[in-house]
Amino acid sequence: MAVALLLTATSAGAAAGAGVSSAERGLCFAISAMVSPARTFSDYAAFVRLLGRRLGQPVELKQRKTYEQVNELLRTGNADCGLVCTGAFVHADRHFKETVVAVPVIHGEVTYHSYIIVRKERPYRRFEDLRGKVFAFTDELSNTGALYPTYLLAKRGQVPDEYFSYTFFTHSHDKSVEAVARGLADGAAVDSLVYDALVASGDPNALAT
Repeated sequence: MAVALLLTATSAGAAAGAGVSSAERGLCFAISAMVSPARTFSDYAAFVRLLGRRLGQPVELKQRKTYEQVNELLRTGNADCGLVCTGAFVHADRHFKETVVAVPVIHGEVTYHSYIIVRKERPYRRFEDLRGKVFAFTDELSNTGALYPTYLLAKRGQVPDEYFSYTFFTHSHDKSVEAVARGLADGAAVDSLVYDALVASGDPNALAT
């Protein structure tokens, strides 16, 4: 499954700041919790500083635990723009108007994939092997971390609560990787870009899966 990250903007932010120049109030940039808060700040702080220099105004980074909370920031005008996944974008577009400003290009690609991961030493080699096991999802609106594995089950006439013995949400892809590495979950669905970056950085949790 290939999906895309989207940089979006909404007119609500401009309406919320009516009567105040953008230079005075600055720009509020929201980001979904695709990775843990500390890693998000580390990964995107440089981008936010660059954005501020290019725009000639201060940029505030707002993080929220769930994709729905970021959508709410955009809907209410408490954020001017944000980086969201396609699942969150489709959900938001049913309730208010967002505009796609840009799609990140990573390694020459605008798409990424959903990985189903397990610990290396475990005997699971197929998705079917995880029946009756503990499974970690990331966010309810995450394409790679929830919607895709749910779709796989739907094609089999199954639902997560019946297929797995127990499921839970970690609200970030790196935390899902950690949950599998630590044995808190037998399997998880994660974003390929996040997982590949963790492996490349030598992250011990990713290397254990």
